[in-house]
Amino acid sequence: METAAVLRRDPGTAGPLCPHCRHYQFIAFKNIRWQETPKDTPGPERIQAAKNTAHYVCEKCGESIENDSRAWMLQNGKWKAVKKSAFKPQKMGFRLPSWHSPWLTWGDIAEKFLKAMQAKDETGDTEPLKNFWNGWGAEPWKQIAIITSESKILSARCELPPQVVPREAVALTCGIDCQKQGFYFVVRAWAKDMTSWLVRYGFFLSWEDVHRLIFEDTYEIEGSGMRASLWRVAIDTGGGEGEGDRSMTEEAYSFIAQCGKGVFGFKGSSREMTGKMKLTVIASKPGKKSVPIPGGGLRLWVVDTDYFKDLFHNRLQIKVGDPGAVYLHHDTDKDYARQIVSEEKRRGRDGRYKWVRVRGENHYFDAEIMASCLVDPVCYGGLGVQKASIMADHVSQGQQSTKQRVIKSR
Repeated sequence: METAAVLRRDPGTAGPLCPHCRHYQFIAFKNIRWQETPKDTPGPERIQAAKNTAHYVCEKCGESIENDSRAWMLQNGKWKAVKKSAFKPQKMGFRLPSWHSPWLTWGDIAEKFLKAMQAKDETGDTEPLKNFWNGWGAEPWKQIAIITSESKILSARCELPPQVVPREAVALTCGIDCQKQGFYFVVRAWAKDMTSWLVRYGFFLSWEDVHRLIFEDTYEIEGSGMRASLWRVAIDTGGGEGEGDRSMTEEAYSFIAQCGKGVFGFKGSSREMTGKMKLTVIASKPGKKSVPIPGGGLRLWVVDTDYFKDLFHNRLQIKVGDPGAVYLHHDTDKDYARQIVSEEKRRGRDGRYKWVRVRGENHYFDAEIMASCLVDPVCYGGLGVQKASIMADHVSQGQQSTKQRVIKSR
């Protein structure tokens, strides 16, 4: 029987008690956060700043848990089995990561991790990182197939200002990741050869904001005086809590059903797929009552997300100037990069490689994957159905006097 060092109040509720919302949870390294510093900050200063500001974030309420609460959390802890056997075990193993130690602070843990990452980034030496996960994390060292650094992601920045579309582009796609607290999105421009540019990314609080993003916001076409709107949009329909009694899935279904052509539901497949994408039609809203969705239902793409995550990271490796290269707008910041590298592709115990989230939030990464799926040939022909340039539908200034000339979505 494998057991973990967790804290509980009574059987069935495990993990440290959040002093803010009284939620019990496992202590997870990914929830240890610290303040980021400017990109030109020297390594020692950056690590010291992280050590001074490190804290733990409750997985439920999102509030910070400081070091002065650690002792109380640990003193109220007990051991709880996380994997039970039908037979009486002859041996038992216990896992006690360093984040449960009363002699360490959140800052000590952040410092150890960042020094190990610094060694890997500067010299390629992964031994300190291996020792961190083995000795401090009490986890086996995982063989990693794909891992990318924040600096590598940000090296894809170009001179293109935010919210400007290159003249070579033929279409704009948008991926929207739905969360309880709001909506993370990216807008990406695509050329015929699959070269792409990040035009915009951000966070919205309401469905009203999402509606404006899809149907009202437009983007300047570089050096033309023209503006472009979104071509296709993918919206995450994953579960989770929504407003009132409705789940996020119900809210997403209702919104997408009203949008019409060009706006699709998106769902990552929970099992292996024979293809990379499959289109389904959802005829009724989730729930026991099976309320029909107006208009004949909504179109939902079920996607092999591992395939598209591989593809996205492979495109990041393409040399600048070559077909298919991935670019970011000039003002892309560390928050975006941090979310793109929040996942790594690792080989599991079954020998199969899977993408797993290992740190922080991954919402922009998910949104990028959705935006990428929309240009794949499986998705109604992808970019093959687009004209040679986003300027192809341009209306001359003499024909239209308004300053907000728009290339209409196709």
